[in-house]
Amino acid sequence: MPEPRIRVFRLYKSGRLPEDPMGAYLSGGRWNPPGHRMLYTSTHLSLACLEILSHVTINSVPRQLSCAWTHLPPVTDSLDPQKLLLRRGTETTAEIGKQWLVQANELAIRVPSIIIPEEDNILLNPNAPGYDSLIWDTKPFDWDVRLLNLLTQSGPS
Repeated sequence: MPEPRIRVFRLYKSGRLPEDPMGAYLSGGRWNPPGHRMLYTSTHLSLACLEILSHVTINSVPRQLSCAWTHLPPVTDSLDPQKLLLRRGTETTAEIGKQWLVQANELAIRVPSIIIPEEDNILLNPNAPGYDSLIWDTKPFDWDVRLLNLLTQSGPS
């Protein structure tokens, strides 16, 4: 019996390819410094949405987005299995992610989301075997206006 595959999701700017890691390459991210290609995906589309919304304001929300998903072989390892590194700062986690990219030849690895540590993001290594053969399904993505309205609210409710 073949091993079960997991589905991962990402939101990205329309007009780009779903597997394009240039955003993380140029800007860096929690798990990679600038200059290192990495593709961030989530195990749920809702988590991918929250990950984007946590980094934007109402004036900078990307409006022309697409949703993509692909299936990966099982991903069991984690760069932060005890969820201890998340709060140590981006410099620490970016260095750990960089070491994974450089030393490992793995396609994917789990990391906990800082937004919802009980859920996972999956980091993809564009240099790993199998990356170029991933098949992505895509469709346009539109924000629900109620989520965007949350960005306009300030202070506790």
